[in-house]
Amino acid sequence: MTNVVKPRLAKLVLLTMLLTTQSIHGQFAKVRRVSAQTADGVIFSAWLADAEIKKGTDIIIRYKVLNRSARAVYLVHTEADKVILDGDAIVVAPPISGPDSYGRYDYAFTSMKSGTAYEGRIVIAASQYPNDADKKNRPLRIRTYLAYLTDIAGLNRRLQPGEDPSELRTSLFLRAKIVAMGELID
Repeated sequence: MTNVVKPRLAKLVLLTMLLTTQSIHGQFAKVRRVSAQTADGVIFSAWLADAEIKKGTDIIIRYKVLNRSARAVYLVHTEADKVILDGDAIVVAPPISGPDSYGRYDYAFTSMKSGTAYEGRIVIAASQYPNDADKKNRPLRIRTYLAYLTDIAGLNRRLQPGEDPSELRTSLFLRAKIVAMGELID
């Protein structure tokens, strides 16, 4: 084989190994903490609160946000975290919904001045994720999303009786910055 073909063959073999469902599950390392820093200078960290997740128990994710930007930012919160399943992964969806969503406008905002930190937690109820016996050897993968704003003018209020929430939801959706925290793996 030529020197050009060997690296290509090696890449093909490696790619095949990574994409093969059977072999990939043994490849995951346990990831206990993830972090992300935005271009605005806001640092997000999330970690699993327990040393090990026992299937059938609630999962607690702790997070910390540090505002190192020059201006205030506002964390977005909802009354309840939205947890969805995406294949083998548990996803804690961003705390905002699209402008065409239905329902209430139930958002709260935590103001963070420059140089301050905020700590919180997300609880994933045991009933919200699979506890299948046939998946016991597969890792538990959790993707977490948070969101913040740099401007909450007109958004930090409750709806008036009979008011359509779509205008507020659209403004929030267009201004929010969603932070993908990576994947915690247990």
